[in-house]
Amino acid sequence: MALRRTDSKRALCTFYQQNQCTKGQNCRFEHTKRPCKYYGHGSCSMGENCRFEHSKSDIGSSEAMKSNNVTTSDSNRIVTGEINGVEFQVEILDPLTIANLARRDYDEETDLSYVEHEAPEAIEPRLESFQMQLDELEEKMVNLAKTNNQIDEDDDQESLVQSKAASEYSDIVPAVPPKQCKFHMQGACRFGNACVYSHAKGLSPDEGQLMEKELHASQDIECNICMDLVLRAGERFGLLPNCYHAFCLKCVREKGKDVLRECPVCKADAPFVVPCNRLVTDPLRKKKIIDDYKANMAQIPCRHFNLGRGKCPFGNKCFYEHRYPNGKLADRTNDSTIKPALGSRMQSS
Repeated sequence: MALRRTDSKRALCTFYQQNQCTKGQNCRFEHTKRPCKYYGHGSCSMGENCRFEHSKSDIGSSEAMKSNNVTTSDSNRIVTGEINGVEFQVEILDPLTIANLARRDYDEETDLSYVEHEAPEAIEPRLESFQMQLDELEEKMVNLAKTNNQIDEDDDQESLVQSKAASEYSDIVPAVPPKQCKFHMQGACRFGNACVYSHAKGLSPDEGQLMEKELHASQDIECNICMDLVLRAGERFGLLPNCYHAFCLKCVREKGKDVLRECPVCKADAPFVVPCNRLVTDPLRKKKIIDDYKANMAQIPCRHFNLGRGKCPFGNKCFYEHRYPNGKLADRTNDSTIKPALGSRMQSS
């Protein structure tokens, strides 16, 4: 329980002097008005708006003081003298009169000596309210950050267009159109037509229809290694250049660690694998996907070559760009090559 001050002399309540105190008798400040000394001298310019008390008794006492001062001090206020035969008279002003004259120029609105300080117990509830608002704002920011992180994960190039929980493929259910590829819209998609996301913005209507048919036909195709539905398992297809067997991209790359440079089923030569969001069996369309994939990869600098400071182990078989700092492309016609394993990207990325 807060204890009140019991001083015999309390500060004056400035709100009471302005007729704005709402605490009444419970106010811990003094509810009295000081007498207006300017009104006593008959020189108060505030009139009824003055925050000090205007009492007629002050006028009488002030006039009495004036008359007393005149009769008793007039003879003392005039000093006469003579210097070098010249007489002079000097009027001595009362210091109180000088202070009163200076006081008239004082801006009372800047006088903070009577400002009532707020009690600490009145401030604490507001501090608690501010803390609650701060905690709520912090919680909202954390939730917003989680939402943004989830959106970034959905936009990852390695994620599948359809989620596992929402994908139920059948012959009668049409293929869900993939999302628009933001890298293709900027002209910098490394996967070309093999991208898991849609590049349909720049495609002709016929190309879009063919792609939709291929997506629909790929819904029920199983991987020849894990025997799972590729799209339903959340994977992409790994296209081999010299055969049409279907594989998960993950399975064919893991298999390539043991079986080098050949298809795990038909043993056809397979020096590399191309990721694709659908299985393409048409020879011309498959060749275009592979060519576009190589063209996009050729725009990415090779980490092993490192602008001529390193040596690429794949030589002229590397799909990545070999360029010197001066902008000149490296001549790879006579480069020695290392035969990469099945599923290799020619460079770890």
